[in-house]
Amino acid sequence: MVIETAEVIESLPRGIVIRFIKHGACSSCAVSGICGVRDNSMYIGQVSSYAFRKGDIIKVRIDEKKTNIASVIVFFIPLVIFILSLFLLRNINEAANFLVSLGMVLVYYLLMRLALKKKGSYFHIEILKKL
Repeated sequence: MVIETAEVIESLPRGIVIRFIKHGACSSCAVSGICGVRDNSMYIGQVSSYAFRKGDIIKVRIDEKKTNIASVIVFFIPLVIFILSLFLLRNINEAANFLVSLGMVLVYYLLMRLALKKKGSYFHIEILKKL
């Protein structure tokens, strides 16, 4: 299991919005630039007995198996789609082949985004304690 520290950035009637706090290990990570580009906030339906206010620091637990599956969905599957489409379309112009393959990856990401909006969050985040 992955245990992270987060800050409550908004308290809502049925849950909270948190932002994960980056640690020193993030600065040495090869993909830390990607993580920092987008807002790393997440909504959690409040299931604990704690009363949270904006600015509270909390410890949360995320199932490591689900983070590994998410990594496969975000990084590995698009790579396979891109390489496979490059191989299958190798008989057309190289520039067109590249653009079509890139377009297929874009369509994959758009479909994943729509699926996440419709289905909701894949992760079950458990609030361990309020610091």
